[in-house]
Amino acid sequence: MAKERRFPYAREVEIPPELEGWEEMYPPHRLFSEERREWEDKEFWYQDKIHAPEPMPPLDEIFHQAWQISLAQHTTRVFCIPPAQGICQRMLGCYMYICAIEPPPEAVIGEKAERFGQRVFPVFANYEKLWDEWLPRFQALGRELEAVKVPKELPRFTPDMDFGSHVPPVSAAQELMEAFNDVVNIMYRGWQYHFNYLNLSYLAYLMFVEAAQKVFPGISLSAIGKMVAGAEVSMFRPEEELCRLARLAHAESKVAEVLKSDRLGRVWSCRNNRLVTCGGGCTPEGTHGHQRECTRCGIWYVQGPFVGRRPGGIANHREPLRSIALVSQTRTTSQPAGTSYADRMSVTGERQKP
Repeated sequence: MAKERRFPYAREVEIPPELEGWEEMYPPHRLFSEERREWEDKEFWYQDKIHAPEPMPPLDEIFHQAWQISLAQHTTRVFCIPPAQGICQRMLGCYMYICAIEPPPEAVIGEKAERFGQRVFPVFANYEKLWDEWLPRFQALGRELEAVKVPKELPRFTPDMDFGSHVPPVSAAQELMEAFNDVVNIMYRGWQYHFNYLNLSYLAYLMFVEAAQKVFPGISLSAIGKMVAGAEVSMFRPEEELCRLARLAHAESKVAEVLKSDRLGRVWSCRNNRLVTCGGGCTPEGTHGHQRECTRCGIWYVQGPFVGRRPGGIANHREPLRSIALVSQTRTTSQPAGTSYADRMSVTGERQKP
């Protein structure tokens, strides 16, 4: 009898013995379970290397649960996309796996279809007005996050004071818990705002692709992509800043020489556009000592929620320099980065909101 060829079920995956007890880091509803085995075995699970490419620290798992909930709610209950039922996430061996939930029964699809057009197309028709309301709301949420106050320390005893006139209403530990909960709630709300428009944008693009293929038979997806390339997307700014710095580095022969050499660990870029050597060298203006990072120089390091943590984190300042060196070798001052805002503007002639 031929052996059945299939992907293993989650319960069949062998976890290295070094990971014994990994399940304790995550809440039970985020794990594969015997109670849900029948349903989970029917779904197609794959590791989510886009959003979570590395092992998941327990607190980071809250972040991913937030977007999973919002995605499912907006596709299923807010905009009522007929076949959409959202996705599910599970943790397995400290990695996150996801699956797309199968469409609901035909009766539910029909019920959602009645609402779909009444909710989605008015958004497209009034997009500018709605966008101008949405952006300040999201920016205000960012300011709310910045305003969260976290105790600087958890003292052994509450500081001495005149307890006859004032009794501390809460302890520092309570303030810390409230700050943590505030941050989590803001994060959840942020993902709600995010999905107000994200999936609608995807839907609009798919509709545009379908229309373009009907009007221009044989048109390539690349050509269609260039037609909508005028979007100014803030999350692309780090890459554009990298390209801008690479062009500057290419134009400055001394900088380009250093970046293409093997001395990246000894050279840092200053905010005042001057070179400073650290990590074994001295600066022209005073000595920083033999430190791993300069106390006067600024090196930005991009680490978004979906990028994951690289070994060394922000202390690994060689990474952005290596990236600049790589880009500077493939760009010239007369060849602007293909993904730059200026390039996208030249295609469309006007700014397009994402």
